[in-house]
Amino acid sequence: LDFFPKIVQNIAKFIPTTHITYTPNELLVHFSYSNFANALIYEIYSVIFLGILCYIIYKKGVKKLNVTGI
Repeated sequence: LDFFPKIVQNIAKFIPTTHITYTPNELLVHFSYSNFANALIYEIYSVIFLGILCYIIYKKGVKKLNVTGI
């Protein structure tokens, strides 16, 4: 992400996939406890956000589900 322009970096910071791949590698190269705490917070945010998104999609899918037979 460091080679992208600042505006793209700011957008990418809020995408959950960035924190799955980029953040652990960045911690391996430049470890600090403050970066680790930030990474942990973002990972928790990502899990909660994607969990809520999956729950909403699941509920919409169940409403349209039609099962026939035994």
